[in-house]
Amino acid sequence: MPKKRNITELEGCVLGLIGIKGPCTPYVVRKEFQQSPTPFWSGSAGAIYPLIERLSRQKLIDEISSTDDARRSKRYILTKEGKKILKQWLHQPASSIVTGTPPDPLRNRIEFLGFLTPQKRKSFLAEVRTGLEEHLKDVIKDSEECDRSNYFDYLSIRGVVLAARARLDWIVEITEILDKQKWNA
Repeated sequence: MPKKRNITELEGCVLGLIGIKGPCTPYVVRKEFQQSPTPFWSGSAGAIYPLIERLSRQKLIDEISSTDDARRSKRYILTKEGKKILKQWLHQPASSIVTGTPPDPLRNRIEFLGFLTPQKRKSFLAEVRTGLEEHLKDVIKDSEECDRSNYFDYLSIRGVVLAARARLDWIVEITEILDKQKWNA
């Protein structure tokens, strides 16, 4: 039985993007990460280009020649092994990394709000609320502009909209609780 190969979330996402967008350049992959609604992904050249080189050395992606590009940019496609590894990554049992609550810098700060004065807490929560409202507007706009013929892309952006709404509702609830409770004293 062949040994199952574990890949990181970033590697899985890059393989998936190349599978969807391919043949494509590393620049296209970078742009996708830079335009992502989550700041979790780095679209930096220092993260993406070495990763693509590593995936190429591992024979998970393959460079194809590009005759229509004057700059002779490297374009990549998934190899047969790359598709197999991508499918394994997609079908991993629901681990806590996939289904658990992700790290959340906002949640961390909420836990330590007691160190701030009531006025600073209000200011912090108002600023967070404004930021979340703007983010929610942006992701709703993205979902409305989403190509609905790509159903899985739509489902993904829909998840972003629902998560952003939930975070905003949570901040509103915290603000209301602190306005009424002794913790704000």
